[in-house]
Parts: sequence; C-alpha cells; structure tokens
Amino acid sequence: METTIIAPKEHPASDWRDRMRRELTMIIPAYRCGRYLRAAVDSVLYTPVGNILIAEDGSGDDTLAAAYDCEKRHPGRIRVLAGKSTRGPGSNVNRAVQAVETAYFAKLDGDDVLIPGFLEAAFRLIAGNPEIAVISGRDLRIEADEVLDFIPERLPKAPGDRPARVMSGTDAYRFIVHWDPNPCSSGAAYRTEAFRAVGGFDEEIIWGEDWEIWLRFAQSWAVAYCDELSALYRQHPGSVTATETRRNRICYGYDAVFRRAAKLCPDPELKPLLRICFLRLAKSYCGAALRQFRSPSGDSLVYFRQAMRALSSGLSA
Repeated sequence: METTIIAPKEHPASDWRDRMRRELTMIIPAYRCGRYLRAAVDSVLYTPVGNILIAEDGSGDDTLAAAYDCEKRHPGRIRVLAGKSTRGPGSNVNRAVQAVETAYFAKLDGDDVLIPGFLEAAFRLIAGNPEIAVISGRDLRIEADEVLDFIPERLPKAPGDRPARVMSGTDAYRFIVHWDPNPCSSGAAYRTEAFRAVGGFDEEIIWGEDWEIWLRFAQSWAVAYCDELSALYRQHPGSVTATETRRNRICYGYDAVFRRAAKLCPDPELKPLLRICFLRLAKSYCGAALRQFRSPSGDSLVYFRQAMRALSSGLSA
C-alpha cells in the first residue's frame, strides 16, 4: 500500500464513545503553562476520554499547582505526573507513555486547546484501521491572550466525517519530509504499541521530535493525515517553538529530521527532495550564523560549520 483514502467506519456513536473512554488516554505535557492549562484540560474533559495524564515537566512556576487543581476537580479521571526536574519535551512524553495502560493515547500540549469533535473522529479512524500508527489534523493558530477559557459553543467544530489520507512506503516518506500541510502535534492520536516499538520520541531533539517520529513509524506502519482542525495552537513567548527561535536553534530540529530521512529513505525518488531540504537548511544555518555574529554572546562559527555540513549533505544527496 502507498496511499489510500479512508473514512470513519459507521457504527453507533455510543459504541465509539464507550470504546474511546476505555481505550484512549490523553497525555497533556505541561511546562510553564499554568495560565493556559485549565482551558486545555477542559477541552479534553469535553470528550469521552476516561484517562487524562498531566505530565508536568519541572516548570518551577504555577504550572504544577494548576495541574493539581485540575486533578482535585476530577480525581477519578485526571492524574498528575509531577516532574522533579525539567526533562525536555520528548523525555517528558516518553515518561508519561510508560504510565499509559490503554491501546491508544493522544497528546495535547498544555498551552493548546482541542477542537471539539476531532479526537472522536481520529479515534474511530485509528481504532478501525490496525495498520495506522499515528493520525493527526491541522492547527488553527491563536495568540497568547486568546481562548483562555474553553467555551465549545464559541469554537469551530470538526465535522468528523472527512476521510483521512493513509500513507505508507515512499508516499509516506515524501509527505513527512515535505511536511506541507503541516500535521499538528496537538490532538494527534497514537497507537501505543507502535509508539513503544519505535522507541518513543527522540529525547535528543528539543524541537521537532513529534515530526521525526513519523519517519520511524513509516518503516513498519502507515501514517495518516486528516484535513480537519485538531487544535488551537497557541503562540506565546514561553512556548518551545518561540524559545528555540530566540535561541536560533530551530534549524537543529530540521537538521535532525532531514538526516533521519536520508538514513531511512532508500528510494532514489526522494533524493531531489532531500537535496532541496539540505540546501535550504544550509541557508537557514547561515542566517542563524549572521544573527549570532551580531550578538555579543553569539558563536557564529558553530553555525557556519553546520551550514557547510548541510551544504555538503545536499550536494551529495
């Protein structure tokens, strides 16, 4: 199989909701997002999900208190996994997956908000098609001060009946490397068996770990994308993306993904795409080097070396 289009299987809604309650766990990674956490949690409570794990990552601020407040409000449904120190995004989720006892789990970052209806549709697709390791939708970006309270009537809703694009082999690798449309990590549903089989998120990757794992899934599983809104993706100064951008380190995430792709994708059809990716990456490293050069504490030489390495990889691809 290369690419197929599938629609959610028709069964009584009550059957799927009951299965989802029993078979899916929601992991909410939480790091310095106390202000936003309640809206994220409430958006999950709106679904049938029966088990919610808040994986607090040693924030050192009000995040843990906000997490425990959520647990106190729903003690039979929410459990807090408190981090003694900051592990990082990949390690924090991997730790939480160790506590998952269901066949499927989903992830919603603690500063995002789940779109009503998406997770139910995603669960029907992944639970009804055993070849799928992960399924994701797309995001709707919001600013830091938007949607601080979850009010479902004011949010867009996922229709829940749109078919998903299921990919394997070369088609899957091409989609993952190109990454346009960009699947949203919040609201993505995973098959627990598949996640554990590939070793979970790469803990060395600070940004892009939820992108890179799709490449390892594609070695033995199918991956799926549904063109529906899955989550409101919050843009704020404390997010991992914003922090890594300020540190000029986003290019390292792209580098990790492209090098993994070059290692795992033997099909010569993908070489031109990888060549373009590495050449664009070299340009990004050069831009970061110039910004570092203008910074009193910057080390531009490191970035220029990375640019030359990416250029060499592009020319030899």
